Amino acid sequence: MPLPIDTAAGPKLHEVDEGIRFDATKESIASVKLLQEGGILTAAVASQICDGASGVLMVSERALKRHGLTPLARIHGLTVTAGDPITMLEEPIAATRQALKRTGMTIEDMISTK
Repeated sequence: MPLPIDTAAGPKLHEVDEGIRFDATKESIASVKLLQEGGILTAAVASQICDGASGVLMVSERALKRHGLTPLARIHGLTVTAGDPITMLEEPIAATRQALKRTGMTIEDMISTK
């Protein structure tokens, strides 16, 4: 979701994930120093570790009407899963499947029409 931010150059709309390097080339990736002598990993090919955060304002239907608010999203269900720490990056797949099953929804139901 686009986010208005203040920068030194003035207000800006932040719309692109900062983790993607659109200017990367095969040559620039190949030139990054190995993390360990004789190894195969570099910072250019290692997984980007990124912790996300969000804020949610939950209100009742009554509060929506009283304050003239328009919801941006609706939470249909919550799911917590735990998986193998070695393959933890795959755990969102299991969590998503479980959440969809519990709510009777499909991935298509989650796609924004805006």
